[in-house]
Amino acid sequence: MSSPGFSSAENIVLLFSEHNNWLQKLLRRRLGNASDAADLAQDVFLRLLIKPRSFDTLAGARAYLGSMAQGMCIDLWRRKEIERVWLETLAAQPLSTAVSAEHCAIVLETLFQVDAMLQALPENVRAAFLMSQIGRADVRENRR
Repeated sequence: MSSPGFSSAENIVLLFSEHNNWLQKLLRRRLGNASDAADLAQDVFLRLLIKPRSFDTLAGARAYLGSMAQGMCIDLWRRKEIERVWLETLAAQPLSTAVSAEHCAIVLETLFQVDAMLQALPENVRAAFLMSQIGRADVRENRR
């Protein structure tokens, strides 16, 4: 099925009506959670509204939506892992060092931003940086 392109807001509405249920089912299977699946499906279509793409066919659009959803699942899993580790770290602290909910939210958001910056680096640069920060190698060794 060919079309002049699926990039306008009207065509995104068509994509939504044609593929939203499929996308939510796909995400529910991957995430095991209907609420997160609905949120991510909405985010996929929101991204298309913000940064429209053109598709030659509905099948091509579906493939792109699935790929986008997979990337968003990975991002969600990464964020949940960062949050889990942060909460474990907080739980291990003495009660006298308790932090406010606001401070906790700020730290989490900062950790998410640092993670996003690290993920944007090439693999070898990211590995060298992380090794230098945890003291496993000095910077000269990491350059090789």
